Amino acid sequence: MNEYLSYYVAVNATATLATSALPNAPRVPYRAPVVRGETARNRTAALLHRIADRVAPPVREPACN
Repeated sequence: MNEYLSYYVAVNATATLATSALPNAPRVPYRAPVVRGETARNRTAALLHRIADRVAPPVREPACN
């Protein structure tokens, strides 16, 4: 039973050390995430409209009375 507990403590300590900020750790510059612009949204909307036009049933003209 003590082996399981010591294994858990050792893994937790190793993970904490690996993710901590060490004094000699390399500094990685922050890069802001790339935000997809309006063009992707507009293209997706246009594609969905084209698909909807093809899938939609044809519009029939009303019959004359």
